[in-house]
Amino acid sequence: MSNATEFFSELQKHSDAKLQILNSYVIPWMRKIVLGTKAFGGKCLVIDGFAGQGVYDDGSDGSPIILLKCAIDCYNQFIELGWAPPNIFLIFIEGSTENYKLLKKNVIDTVNLTDPKKFKDGAFFASDDYPTINIACFNDDFKDVLGKILKDVPSLIPSFCFIDPFGFSQTPFDLIKKYMKNRFAEIFLNFIYEETNRFIKHTNKSIQQHISDQFGVTDLEELKAMIDETGDPNTRKQVIVSYYAGQLYNEANAKHVISFEIKKKGRTKLVLFFATKNIVGLSTMKKAMWGVDNTGSYLYDDKQESDQIEFLFFKEEQEQQHIERLAGQIEVFFSGKENVTKNEVEEFTIVSTVYPEGKLLTGALKHLEKHKKIHVEKIDGSKRKSGFKDVYINFE
Repeated sequence: MSNATEFFSELQKHSDAKLQILNSYVIPWMRKIVLGTKAFGGKCLVIDGFAGQGVYDDGSDGSPIILLKCAIDCYNQFIELGWAPPNIFLIFIEGSTENYKLLKKNVIDTVNLTDPKKFKDGAFFASDDYPTINIACFNDDFKDVLGKILKDVPSLIPSFCFIDPFGFSQTPFDLIKKYMKNRFAEIFLNFIYEETNRFIKHTNKSIQQHISDQFGVTDLEELKAMIDETGDPNTRKQVIVSYYAGQLYNEANAKHVISFEIKKKGRTKLVLFFATKNIVGLSTMKKAMWGVDNTGSYLYDDKQESDQIEFLFFKEEQEQQHIERLAGQIEVFFSGKENVTKNEVEEFTIVSTVYPEGKLLTGALKHLEKHKKIHVEKIDGSKRKSGFKDVYINFE
């Protein structure tokens, strides 16, 4: 069994959380992009940089088949509603020849491609069943393929790139930086924290170069000095994660960055980073992450059994605690302000708190109104029945 295949099987459990987030995000993203970006002709691009086999050994879907099925679901929704079919472009990249053969078969089976001759490596094709879903598969290195795309196509259509590498040497920051120059580009990246943390102070020059490239710096001395000042593993982790997030903000020009931690037996294995310039993307991703962990910690730990996690997550008393906590944060931020719109409160919630907007935000506003911390009136002066649509919110 190859190292790539062993890695592919070993991370199945952690992939459950990772892929659940991916699955929850992509369909809403596709709908919003196709419907909201008429300047691009209703087109969107999805890239899976480390596609793997497409299907795990137990038969469950891997990332490329999840992405492909999301595209098919989006296509079917548009057809059922009588809308023009969405133009979705999918690029799947897999370096292992062994995995690529299986990926090719799984893609062909999923779209019911009756003429396999249509499938050409490195070229877009579409099946008769889904003529506007265009797929290209590459048996090549992620860095080479994405690098060539960015060189050949200076300005991409709205795009989402899922980057799930086997190690820290495969994701040079300069490549991510070039990709994120595109106005409507987003990344969902698996930052291999455990290996990075273990080798960040290694004396081997090649390893040091790979980690420097991963962070997008010429050397690691600044980061090492910051690590040396830490006194415990959690603080060390915060330093490393914050440093990488800072690079996404400052060097890749991301406007919004959010991370999600995945632990194995209580130890941090992975940190998932999402970066975007769009507040709608941030809102959608927070909802997707909240579906895996709605404690506000943005954390999955396999030490807890899934049925226990479900039980803990959805207890009514815990939800009420979140509502009251969010209400308190909103009250402090907007204290004394008048004629505040719900959109302003939503933006604050999305950008400045751990919470997604939606049910919790509505609950928080109801809580504030019940305790006479806010006064609500319709913008047009008409009588308000209930809810917070088209209203001004005045804070005590």
